[in-house]
Amino acid sequence: ILPWVNYLLALLGLVFFLGSQVNYLANVFVSIDGNSISAVFVITVCMLLLSSIAFLVAGILVKKKAQPQEGGKENEAERI
Repeated sequence: ILPWVNYLLALLGLVFFLGSQVNYLANVFVSIDGNSISAVFVITVCMLLLSSIAFLVAGILVKKKAQPQEGGKENEAERI
């Protein structure tokens, strides 16, 4: 379960970023002062989402390296 902590912390970072932008988002949605969503905000959110997805995909697809057998011989699966 320890390797998944990194991926969960990346998602938590995204949540904290969005939480820190609550006032900005509220002004945009209510349109009190004519604000609109900036390109920087959209790019930041998209890149955070993409990195979180990439972390999760990498965690699923990358397998641990097999431990060498006793006597220093390589595992058959490692050579193939």
